Amino acid sequence: MTKTVKKMLSLFRPDAKPNAIKPPGRKILNTMSKGTVPCATCGTQYDVAERRPLSMFNCGACGDLVFVPWHIDGIWVFEPIAAGGYGSIYHGLETESGRGLAVKVLRDYANVDDIVRACFLKECEAAYALGSHPNIAMTHSYGSTDDAAYMAMQYVPGERLSDIVEERSTLPAQLVLGYLRDLVQGLAYMEVMGYVHRDVKPENVIVTPEGSAVLIDYGSCMTLEEAAAIDGGPIFGSPHFCPPERYEGRPEDIRSDIYALGHIAYFCLTGKYYAKGDGIAAVKRAHTSRMRVSLSARLQKHDGAVVDLIGSMVKWDIERRCDSYDALYKRISALLNR
Repeated sequence: MTKTVKKMLSLFRPDAKPNAIKPPGRKILNTMSKGTVPCATCGTQYDVAERRPLSMFNCGACGDLVFVPWHIDGIWVFEPIAAGGYGSIYHGLETESGRGLAVKVLRDYANVDDIVRACFLKECEAAYALGSHPNIAMTHSYGSTDDAAYMAMQYVPGERLSDIVEERSTLPAQLVLGYLRDLVQGLAYMEVMGYVHRDVKPENVIVTPEGSAVLIDYGSCMTLEEAAAIDGGPIFGSPHFCPPERYEGRPEDIRSDIYALGHIAYFCLTGKYYAKGDGIAAVKRAHTSRMRVSLSARLQKHDGAVVDLIGSMVKWDIERRCDSYDALYKRISALLNR
């Protein structure tokens, strides 16, 4: 297997960086519009007009993979980025403007399971309804054919927060507080629009080159009314960042996202998960147990005020947890401005 083949296949790993490849501009648009694409390794041009969109084939000259683009609703979908909860993520370009996009695609749309199709459509509708905010990724459009359904989103350059922590092990408190403040603003906007995110985790946070934190992925998103009516059902989201009420099938609200946000803060400061354990059952016990090692004992080397802030966010009892984004924003700002 060649290096390029390995690279292309690795793009579909769940842990692949979402911005590992920068989208090119007009040149690739002109090429795709003519029904041809070049091999990324050797430059050999191929006529792909009769090939199945979103498929791959081996270059006859060098053996590496060539990706077949897909054109729909004025958008070229042309390069894989990573796998998502429902479907895969690709780079896209608007035909008219040349604007770069991240396009989520659910293939073989007409034949996928009804539940999967409904979940994808629900995600599209929620993401589109949220509109624009600096700290959430905007969805520009969505649609479908029998072959595939798509959601065209704002392309957010940068790195996943999870990758940053993996590279650096731990992050300084001031940097973490800055990310928290950005995310609080994004989540507060979602509350105003009538939604809770329900999958707040480092993998769903992109840190831009300017240092802003942007929330992505609305696959688990619910309206406030839907979340308040939860009564059992399947558990969605990352086990390490799920609130106790989700494990127990109880109603959720913004305090559930605040809980996850507190766990992000702990993860960034320590490079470790707050809820440890071998397997989901052990992680669940760590989240739902009312007997916990005190946060101050876990974060002995950190500023007491920062520890108190996180402690107010990760309480087991939802009724004792911080319940206001406005109050949270003010506390974080006060710590940043000291």
